Amino acid sequence: MAWLSVLGTLLGAVIGSLTTIVSQRYSQREAERKDRIAQLEAERKDRVARVAERRDGCHEAIVAFLEVYQEIESAANNDGPRSEELTRRLWILHNRLALIASGRLSESLGGLADALNSTYWNGAPDGLRAYEHLYEPLKRFRIAARAELLAYDDDRAFTIGDQLPA
Repeated sequence: MAWLSVLGTLLGAVIGSLTTIVSQRYSQREAERKDRIAQLEAERKDRVARVAERRDGCHEAIVAFLEVYQEIESAANNDGPRSEELTRRLWILHNRLALIASGRLSESLGGLADALNSTYWNGAPDGLRAYEHLYEPLKRFRIAARAELLAYDDDRAFTIGDQLPA
């Protein structure tokens, strides 16, 4: 009978120890899972903030380019003297936007900038007004710019056509 009570005590100690080990392991796994979730959430917030920053920079560059576009288009319709400063601003803004834009936007940007520069210095062909001559390149640019900005709002914003800058 004495050995039965010793065996019962020993069995109770083993079961108690196993229960403690199992519950500690479960608590450890749960803590690790919560840490992983917190880390993933922090990374997601950081990624969202970076995308928002890139979108804002792209938006600002597009707006600045369109502002100088409007100035040059207006000046192209006048017979007054031409300003190299205006075209210098055009190319600075073109290069700024080309650095951060996807391939599709860069392509339409280049076409519009070339057409605008040519129209500014040489006039629109066939007696057209500047805005008539520039309508199609401007339309392509606006479509590409809109797609670019909308892509930043999409969860797949990390591949707009090519990779976003880091």
